Amino acid sequence: MGWNTGHVSVQSMGVDLGTRFIPETRPRKETDLVFVGRLVEKKGVKTLIEAIAYLKAEYPALRLRIVGDGPEKPSLLNLAAELNVGQQIDFIGAKPNKLVPAYYRSARIVIVPSVVASDGDQEGLGLVAVEALGCGCATIVSDLPALRDVVTDGETGLVFQSGSSSDLAEKIKRLLADDALLERLARDGRNYVVEHFDWKHVGNRYREIIKNCIAN
Repeated sequence: MGWNTGHVSVQSMGVDLGTRFIPETRPRKETDLVFVGRLVEKKGVKTLIEAIAYLKAEYPALRLRIVGDGPEKPSLLNLAAELNVGQQIDFIGAKPNKLVPAYYRSARIVIVPSVVASDGDQEGLGLVAVEALGCGCATIVSDLPALRDVVTDGETGLVFQSGSSSDLAEKIKRLLADDALLERLARDGRNYVVEHFDWKHVGNRYREIIKNCIAN
């Protein structure tokens, strides 16, 4: 027998956007680009490194911090060397969760370049995008469904075609060239995630779902 989808509720987890993932009162933007996440295929770091290679000639001083570790690190280091962008990329390694907000806040732009892995694995929720926007960062994400649930192109961030390093490079150039756009997306993006993903609001929605389950 089938299942009545009218009785199914879908609600994301929440993020502490009130005390932890928050902007600094005096923004410090030490690094152009930051990536945070496990170095595995579905995170799409290969696409990001290739995008840096596209930008190298026009932005020779561009810097990328990669915060995270994982099985793809050796191949990503090799790729950066092959594309002659190793000097522009800092592999920071894994960091305790309590230190992650500081890396977001140090960035002009946070990149979430996720792809569908060869085994079909992909993001279930764009948690990094939520955290980055919570910290007041302009954010560029790929067009996977989980990330489109967080970022609307041109409104709360920029969206590029998953796996397309050239499209990602164009989106990075667009933000680097337009401070007003960067600041607006950072501001509007934070407002959006606070309304939809902060634990206070998510908790209230969980409460309503539970109440409806009990009533029915």
